[in-house]
Amino acid sequence: MPLHHAKPIILLALLIGSLMLPATASTLAQAQAGDDLSKKHGKIFTSLENLTVQFSQTSYRKLRNKTTSRKGMAAFAKPGKFYWAFQDLKSGNEEYFYDGTKLSFFKHRENTVTHYGKKSGLASELDDVVSLVLDTRNLLSTYEPRNVASEKGITTFDLVPKKGKKTDIKGIAVQVSESQKYIRHVKIEYDNGNFTLFEFSNPKKDAIPAQRFIFSNPGSVKENHVG
Repeated sequence: MPLHHAKPIILLALLIGSLMLPATASTLAQAQAGDDLSKKHGKIFTSLENLTVQFSQTSYRKLRNKTTSRKGMAAFAKPGKFYWAFQDLKSGNEEYFYDGTKLSFFKHRENTVTHYGKKSGLASELDDVVSLVLDTRNLLSTYEPRNVASEKGITTFDLVPKKGKKTDIKGIAVQVSESQKYIRHVKIEYDNGNFTLFEFSNPKKDAIPAQRFIFSNPGSVKENHVG
């Protein structure tokens, strides 16, 4: 699956500051950051049930030292439903449909769609991004916030894995537009040096038809089923 991985960078000032603080003070500071973020984020996103956006995706692969970029549109709806449409002239357009039960991955160039069970583990990165966009609190059981700040109508923060949590994600950097009430920037960094950056624009919060999240075969697409 052509899903791209990445992780946030923890600011040098924070790292130095954390090393200088006693363990108890650091723990209290992190807990306070979590409370502040939860309250702030909850206030910003209380009415956000649906979101349609334009996006750009930049992915970096350390092994090949290669950066790729794609654009498209995406639609998200609670609880956890998503639709991603990637435009790529080189490898062909791709679409991901998830209605909360089944994930469908449609490759236009091959005219083939593959359906996966809910727990397939595929598209996990896209699912994490949806959780962030609709409600970051969904990820606070796995990640703890750092560097929470607000300036000129933009709230920024980093999410780093809690101690003992198994994940290949090193961290996630997030920017939230307070006035438009949506996440406009997500950068995921991975332990292997890869990263993926999503930047969102033109948010619309109108209700999204349920059929948007389900692949509908016009009759000519080959279908595969996994799991």
